[in-house]
Amino acid sequence: MPQPPQAAVQHMTQPQQVINPAPATMASTDTFEVSKHQKKVKCCSKFLTVWAYLLLISGAINVICNVFFIFVLDSFTTIQWYDREGNYQSIEMDPGFLFLLALAKIVGGGYLLIR
Repeated sequence: MPQPPQAAVQHMTQPQQVINPAPATMASTDTFEVSKHQKKVKCCSKFLTVWAYLLLISGAINVICNVFFIFVLDSFTTIQWYDREGNYQSIEMDPGFLFLLALAKIVGGGYLLIR
């Protein structure tokens, strides 16, 4: 059986020392002064409140427009155009699928509005 190197043997045979650091002294720390930051926090909170109201209005408009889209859905089932060479192109979509997508947007937007 091979012998371990001499340095490893010495390391394993030396007793381990326990080092206890000196107790740390508590230095006085500056307290957090709220009065310095109140103006900035108030400004940011007003901005976030306005932003939240804008997002709520946007979500409500989204829900209203999708409800309107459900009633005029049949006008958007066929899309027609002429390409660069003058060829007539047409895409026809299933109205049931468009209804399902509009309904998903209404439910998702309504959920986020209520939440």
